[in-house]
Amino acid sequence: MTGRTRMTRARHCVLVCVLLIVGVIGLTVFRGGAAPSAAYDRGAGPLGPGPTGTAVEDSSTNDEGPVESEFPVVGLRPADVLGNPDCIMKSGAGPGRDLAVVHVPGEGGSRFAVVDGSGVVFEDALPFHSVRESALARRANGSVLAGFGGADPPWSDSASWQAARPEFGPRVDGVVVYEDGHVIYDHRAASRFGVADDGSSFYVIEPMAGDVARLLIRDLDSGTETHHELANLPPINDGHADIVRYSADRSEVVVQPFQTFHPGRQLEFSFFPTDGGEPRRLSTIYRGLGWTNFVSSNEEYLYGTASRDDLSTVTVKREYRHENGEIAEVDERWSRDLSMGPTSDDGAWLVGYGKGAVHVLDASTGESLFVHSGQTAANHTKHSTRIRDGRLVLGYVIADPDDIARCLSKSRVVDTVEDWKSDGSYSRKTIVDSTRQETCLADLRKRGLYQTVQNVYDLRSLTDGGPITHYKIEYGEQPHCGSGDDPFGTLELRGNQLVYVPRL
Repeated sequence: MTGRTRMTRARHCVLVCVLLIVGVIGLTVFRGGAAPSAAYDRGAGPLGPGPTGTAVEDSSTNDEGPVESEFPVVGLRPADVLGNPDCIMKSGAGPGRDLAVVHVPGEGGSRFAVVDGSGVVFEDALPFHSVRESALARRANGSVLAGFGGADPPWSDSASWQAARPEFGPRVDGVVVYEDGHVIYDHRAASRFGVADDGSSFYVIEPMAGDVARLLIRDLDSGTETHHELANLPPINDGHADIVRYSADRSEVVVQPFQTFHPGRQLEFSFFPTDGGEPRRLSTIYRGLGWTNFVSSNEEYLYGTASRDDLSTVTVKREYRHENGEIAEVDERWSRDLSMGPTSDDGAWLVGYGKGAVHVLDASTGESLFVHSGQTAANHTKHSTRIRDGRLVLGYVIADPDDIARCLSKSRVVDTVEDWKSDGSYSRKTIVDSTRQETCLADLRKRGLYQTVQNVYDLRSLTDGGPITHYKIEYGEQPHCGSGDDPFGTLELRGNQLVYVPRL
């Protein structure tokens, strides 16, 4: 899960940001609530043995000096984690799939612990009141990376929000990256970051003067660090922010423009090699209904309508061959009459949707390796799809749509903040009290009229020629550490030790 603060149930809020950007309307929904009380006791025992990281080995990029927290450096107890509605757990991927990180917010900062099957690997205090994003990886040499991006929600400057949570104090942004409990990077103004799932590198977006951003890439295997200037890169909290991510093979950092629905718009994609090689830039014409997804500078998926006269959807795969920094050849490998879904983390599979079914495609041939239908019944709503570590996760809600609509209508607007930006765009942020909505949904669940379910299919069994294996998880409206709703693993208490057990 992406890092976000889970608040106590006394006051839940939903923020609807309506961003009108040059005639384009974007809708973003956020959740928040009242500030949690601190879940810590200075005399509490730790979750288990393990070093606590405190040393800062590299703060050269931080003009304000090392990140410091007033939060007490004490070990988390299992009671601080298991069953705590404010606790967030994120499981690792790739070589780090045997790891998970737990994060608990508190007054003056927060705490985290990295956990595996033996207990706590390392833990420390963070200066962030909330964690916007976290990342976890295990390197080839066995060391563990953990990265955290902190920020209060973007609407936290409103008077009503500050009045509701004065104990949180000033807003704190920044990025901190640890290796085996030692801080190897920190920057109080950095906003976006990523860690390769094999731990070979990480990147960070740092602000600079004049509305310019800098992309920093640190290759841990070679020990090199490269910098690239990115002009006019929108901030993470902007509704039209560019997307920054790793390529499927982790060899490049991809900067992908936010795709508004403007036919004929020229889009430029930038690719920055993690080994310090020369960047590549590829341009494509945005053709309207649909979007383009460059998995790497050598591989692209296009999704849209087949033609002006034929509005059926089609997904096309293109491959590029480069010579001397220029595109020498474009090869259209295959096309399918399917809508495009997510790509697997290794680029081997692509999800497609069509005619009431979910397809898992072989990315090299476009062939359907697995087809799941039956998730389009009238009482199935709010579909979600993930594909990671060789597993397809299909999440959905089972409920009567009229019951859902009735509960959603119980939300109440409590505050609106309007703002004109320097570029002429207009932003309106609406804070909504969703207490009655969540009470209504809880009542439906208690009566058996509302279920939230994840079906998990292990695609790795397909490569062995056997039948696909499957398991099912039902999760609550407010998943938290220890609730067992993560499709990739669970937290357990063994003796007096908190451990993470992956679903291998």
